[in-house]
Amino acid sequence: MSASLPNSFVASRFVFLGAVLCTFIFFAPYHHRLNNPNEGVRIFMVKAMVDHDQYHIDPVVKQWKYINDKSKRDGKLYSSKAPLMSMMGAIVYEVYRWFGAPLDEQSLTLLCRRWANALPCFLLLLLLAWLLDKTTHDRRLTDFIILCLATGTHLLAYVHVFSGHTLAALGTGVMMLLLLNASNSNSIWRDSVLVGACGTASVAAEYPAFLAVLPLAVGFLFHHRKQLLKSLCGCVVGALPFALLAGWAHHQMFGAFWKTGYSFLENKNFNRMHSQDFFGIGIPQPDILMKALFSTDVGLFFFCPLALLGVMALGRWFFQKGKRVNALFISAAMLGMLFFISGHRGWRGGWVIGPRYISEMTCMLVLLAGLFLHEQNAFRKGESKLLTFALLCSVIGVLHSGIGGAFFPHFSETYNNPVYEMMIPMALTGFSPDSWALGWGLPPKAAAWTGLGILFAPLLIWLAQNQFFWGKRPLLVVMIGLWGAMLVGPMLPDTKAQNFSLETRKMYRIWEPPTGRPLNFSASQTDLAAQMSLGESKKYIKQLNQVCRSKQGGAQ
Repeated sequence: MSASLPNSFVASRFVFLGAVLCTFIFFAPYHHRLNNPNEGVRIFMVKAMVDHDQYHIDPVVKQWKYINDKSKRDGKLYSSKAPLMSMMGAIVYEVYRWFGAPLDEQSLTLLCRRWANALPCFLLLLLLAWLLDKTTHDRRLTDFIILCLATGTHLLAYVHVFSGHTLAALGTGVMMLLLLNASNSNSIWRDSVLVGACGTASVAAEYPAFLAVLPLAVGFLFHHRKQLLKSLCGCVVGALPFALLAGWAHHQMFGAFWKTGYSFLENKNFNRMHSQDFFGIGIPQPDILMKALFSTDVGLFFFCPLALLGVMALGRWFFQKGKRVNALFISAAMLGMLFFISGHRGWRGGWVIGPRYISEMTCMLVLLAGLFLHEQNAFRKGESKLLTFALLCSVIGVLHSGIGGAFFPHFSETYNNPVYEMMIPMALTGFSPDSWALGWGLPPKAAAWTGLGILFAPLLIWLAQNQFFWGKRPLLVVMIGLWGAMLVGPMLPDTKAQNFSLETRKMYRIWEPPTGRPLNFSASQTDLAAQMSLGESKKYIKQLNQVCRSKQGGAQ
């Protein structure tokens, strides 16, 4: 493969990073009818803190009505979620309130998503890029991994939902890179502060991240054991701001620095589930683990196939003397996440994209895949088979994770194959999420195709910057990935016709805004031929439509 493009606007790294940022903030898929508690209860807390000057959310519940995932203490309602995202959202909203009037639920949600979630996540991506550059001294590799993390994993979905999964995953990724660079770093104090800050922020954003953060932090301190006091002090200094912020919120809501909302859950079913075993975590179940890793509805390797290279890299490190210690600490971090999700009573967690409870593992595996490509000199060997495989994985990742994450970051549990049964057909037939394109007045189909262009822009820019776009093989790989997935995907395990038709009609009613639907389609229609356009037989479509007609009005 040839060298990078000469200096030009297209070749600028700012163009590539700008395209990544655009994928974070261009889309605004808001679906009020889902009433997503993972996001909503955090937004309720932001509203309560700024507009009502209190931590309990009773006045907001009275104004905006029911939301789940609440805790109840001394007769008052609180958010049960890790508090960091709400605290960051409150800072952003407080700044906004200096200049503007109180916001409604949708406007506040979009404000928090963009400035208290998307922007911090983008800054963490820049930090990851800087650390990768220091490690590999290869801009092409760094940018490839950044685009894979940003558009080819389920982390994109949780940029467009106000939750802490992406922030915690990227913070864990920063810690892993600092661990790997610990032996060669001359900036112990700076690195220690970053380890403490990223580790504590990750846990304060999503509590389960503790299982990945602890082994990585111990590994970092192990490498600096000769200067243990200095590195430990640096970690404490970095951790203090986030620890104090989260601890103060815990104290105000639940009466103690160390108490969380899971001890006071209002929902009786949730309370019963979390009271089993250890906070709802029991003996790991192999069938849950297999589903979390390999299924087409939520599996890690289905939504992020590049992670397979990360597993290969980690396995190889155990046979390399200089890397075995790091492999042990990283494996401990991943095993902690796997034990958690396979033993968690509520591991599926509702309508989700990918296994969100092990998002930290996703980030670590993608970074490991990048380091494996670097070790194999995949970007310097010209027509590398390994690079071809990685590029193919990145394309499939954008299809499986990116489209859902940008258009509709909530996959129903009813679908066995939500990517090919629901999301790709809906995107191709013109269902557009709230986005700048709809705001500009574009019709739904034009807005949907504009969104697809924005989503694939980082990959195309990366190809162009490295002159891969004009090369025959890389462009062929991209086309094979797209067409191959479109042919094979609909053949994967699907949903029973009756369940599928009822759930799809429910999905059309949930879809917001109504202007985002194609002009020739409405939620009340029973003809699903457009939704089933990816290779399904006419006979099957006919049967499906008959089911819909017989169940008119049946889905709630």
